[in-house]
Amino acid sequence: MSFLAPLYALGALAIALPILFHLIRRRPKAQAEFSSLMFLTQSPPRLTKRSRLDQWPLLLLRALAILLLALAFARPFLRSLAQQESDPIGRRVVVLVDTSGSMLRGDLWQQAQQQVASVTDDLAANDQIALLTYDSVVTSVIGWDDQTVGEASSQAERIRRAMADITPSHGGSDLGSALIAAADILHNTAESIEEGDVAAGEIVIVSDLQEGNDLIPLQQYQWPASIAVSIASVEPAEKGNLSAVVLPQPVASGDSKKPQLRVRFHNTSDSVNEQFMYFWEGGKEGEDRIVQVPPGESRVVTVDPPTGTQHVLRFVGDPQAFDNQVYVALPPKLQQRVLYVGSQAEDPQSGLFYFLNQATLGNARREVAIEQVEPGGLPADLKPQQTPLVIVADVVPSAAMAGLKQYLGDGGHLLFVIDADPKDDPAIAASLRELSDSPSLAIEEAKVGDYAMLAKIDFQHPLFAPFADPKYNDFTKIRFWSHRRLTLAEEDDWRTVAEFDDNDPALLELSIGAGRLWVLTAGWQPQQSQLALSTKFVPLISGMLEQGPNRSPLEASYAIGSEGALPVTPPCELVSPDGSRREIEADLPLEELKQPGVYRLIQSGVESSFAMNLPESESRTVAIGADQLEQYGLQMQRSESAEQIADRQRQLQDVQLESQQKIWQWMIFAALGILVTETWLGGYLAGRKS
Repeated sequence: MSFLAPLYALGALAIALPILFHLIRRRPKAQAEFSSLMFLTQSPPRLTKRSRLDQWPLLLLRALAILLLALAFARPFLRSLAQQESDPIGRRVVVLVDTSGSMLRGDLWQQAQQQVASVTDDLAANDQIALLTYDSVVTSVIGWDDQTVGEASSQAERIRRAMADITPSHGGSDLGSALIAAADILHNTAESIEEGDVAAGEIVIVSDLQEGNDLIPLQQYQWPASIAVSIASVEPAEKGNLSAVVLPQPVASGDSKKPQLRVRFHNTSDSVNEQFMYFWEGGKEGEDRIVQVPPGESRVVTVDPPTGTQHVLRFVGDPQAFDNQVYVALPPKLQQRVLYVGSQAEDPQSGLFYFLNQATLGNARREVAIEQVEPGGLPADLKPQQTPLVIVADVVPSAAMAGLKQYLGDGGHLLFVIDADPKDDPAIAASLRELSDSPSLAIEEAKVGDYAMLAKIDFQHPLFAPFADPKYNDFTKIRFWSHRRLTLAEEDDWRTVAEFDDNDPALLELSIGAGRLWVLTAGWQPQQSQLALSTKFVPLISGMLEQGPNRSPLEASYAIGSEGALPVTPPCELVSPDGSRREIEADLPLEELKQPGVYRLIQSGVESSFAMNLPESESRTVAIGADQLEQYGLQMQRSESAEQIADRQRQLQDVQLESQQKIWQWMIFAALGILVTETWLGGYLAGRKS
């Protein structure tokens, strides 16, 4: 017999109480003074053996009742010999090893290998273990099918050999998805395992748990209550880290309009340094710069890149060198032209071209020349690559119409502006009908009171997407004194991008071949509207220019492990940072590019480049605590040795046995029966004595 709460058995010592009560001899209550004895010394009455312990049956019943009550509170249970000799319940353990970029710091990977070895050393013969690694992708290294129960040493050796072949990557840390994958493995295999053969699942995380871990997937996951999580953490010898990111939009510097880069430096909150030095790899002596970044703060600095398109920005001053370089790929500067097709106005300042010519459409990545031609002088061989945007504000002669259609079909973008009453020039409608192949298209002058405003704008459209932020989406200050009403057939494929507050279309779009035709039903000069004088005008025209065919499908920089794919047009050759080359036949998933550096993509003889860098989140190296994982419902537990686990399992087994047997209930019933018997016997003996 065993006890679940053995300390309650000490209550059996209360048996001494009835024995003590039996030994106490009561003095007579009534006393009388007697003169002849008052001078004698008092002495207790002499007790005989019979007077010290009488009523033995009552004493035994009372002692037995107390003994049963004490044992009942101690929760006894019977552990059979077979149960004592049975093996402890086996564990199912998933070891989740972090192989993300932050594990490249110092000796963190060596610490991780030691932590995994510690887990495998504690394996029992009937334990089962699986090994998963994760960065931005979860990889199953050893699963349940790769092992045999009962061979603990072989499992440990297999895990060690696998760990020796694994090295950290440069990818991000998606800990949330990794935990869900591990939990699903434990949950889905539970039904295939014989009941009672293994215990509830356990997950051991071997990681530095840096705050850049992605835990968002856990928000939508209901964590199983039967799966516990423990952390085998690794820590660097020195804390603190500085990171740098090149912001996507370069800026033009001064008169030279040489592109400059904006670099954001961030210093972690546990850093002890705040002064760092940065420089371009291969740069001249004395060109290094100092940046002051207090712990926990960021600084944005503007830097001049050297001549060329591929660079490496390095910095020093922090104890972690794994992210102290940023690869930069600068696209060559584009030479573009915007062609305005329209007659010269008598008063230049009352025409569209005057305000278009004032717009600054060039930036650090392109130079834009704005030219005006008469409708009759429209070039016949317009190429979208050199002229990504054509603006038409006049009647197009039939002889030039074929050239414009060909231009649209080849991917050109054309803005048709109707800035005059169609009654004054009915041929405007005819030109637009012929250009768009919309025979039912009609134009008339809209009746406008004081003014009209843009009331319904499609901010999902690429032209207006930059204005979607609430700080920029207010168009109510742009007033239109007049505009035209465009009537279209329902079957036409026009898309309304913006409407006036009287429900007339303001800007429409029609796809023609590989190009796009936009129609603006009002002019932007002050006689027509306040559009050209507003801050929205230049971004709107620049947006049309950006949609042209010269827009590179490649970004300047990607993070390793990012989702998506590089658009590829065969034949295509990819040159990796280490100089290796390979032919690409289809769109290339970014997940396949795991080496940081500058890549070159050669398509149809045209070379473009892009940079792959460590994810910014990996540089956020401050460690998080287990409490942040508990916020997502995870059942955390501390790491235990095999002996501690076996002891815990034995305790759980004892609780289960005691709960099944419930011997204490029978002891309570027996104690109550004895007390009833004792009461009856006491009454009977007292009556017989009297």
